[in-house]
Amino acid sequence: MERYSPTWTEIDLVGKIADLKDDQYRLTLAVSTLMELLVDKGVITKDDISNKASELDTFIHLTQEFSSSQEPYPTE
Repeated sequence: MERYSPTWTEIDLVGKIADLKDDQYRLTLAVSTLMELLVDKGVITKDDISNKASELDTFIHLTQEFSSSQEPYPTE
């Protein structure tokens, strides 16, 4: 079994982070492109996007607040 030095482990981690950043950029670009195309074609409006984003943001914050106030598993 091979053992890696901390230096190689850190280099591997930095590489994985760089890959994740690249993936995030590509996904963000794809979503932005789709939103712009839908707006340009009149399928949705920018207000629709903004309203839905606000709705989802509120839902996520409420869900996080609820889940953090609860036990992570049943205690009984």
